Amino acid sequence: MAECICDLCKNLKSEPDKEEGSLLLSCEYGFPSDDCDDCEGDGCEATCENFEAVETPELSTAKCCVCGKELTTSSDNEDETVYCLDCYLKRD
Repeated sequence: MAECICDLCKNLKSEPDKEEGSLLLSCEYGFPSDDCDDCEGDGCEATCENFEAVETPELSTAKCCVCGKELTTSSDNEDETVYCLDCYLKRD
């Protein structure tokens, strides 16, 4: 079964449902199929003319400025100060 096209689209928005305590999914253009309202995320064959792929950031490797541990980061700014989680929590 194909992956659901809505899972990969940046037009899909989730909003909390305060009464149910869950998330409601909506699309500003409407769903491509009536079955999308009850989708369980298993995938489908639906296509959508308003589909816009979610942009995935390019990943790079950086080192923690304190301990030197290599980290994967989505930032491409080489001048940015990078901390690993342990060093960040211990900093003054």
